[in-house]
Amino acid sequence: MENESKMSHIEWGLLIGALGTIDLIQIGLDVFLEIGVIANRFIDIFVGMALPFYLHLRGESMSDPKRWIALVATFFAEEIPDVDALPFWCLDGIYYYALWRAKNKVRETTITNPAKNRSAPSDIDKAA
Repeated sequence: MENESKMSHIEWGLLIGALGTIDLIQIGLDVFLEIGVIANRFIDIFVGMALPFYLHLRGESMSDPKRWIALVATFFAEEIPDVDALPFWCLDGIYYYALWRAKNKVRETTITNPAKNRSAPSDIDKAA
């Protein structure tokens, strides 16, 4: 049985906003060269572990390869000097939100119109 996501649009917005704030803090820390580089590495390690843990707690499946590839790519992009000033964590959150919306759209379609999912008529349909 698949875990049901407990996330809402508002919670996704708050999560993306928090990730954007983390990116802004990291950009600000880049001004302080040596201290900022070291602090940003610790921030990236913390966010890289906390984000999938939080999503898992909220019922989002982290077993999807698309999510793991995005997480690993974001983490390693954040480790590249000068490139780490780009808002990768925020973009990662937006990507996860897009995956969540697509999954919910498919789920809503199958719930509201189950006839589209059948390939052959059942015995009940033949009797009617």
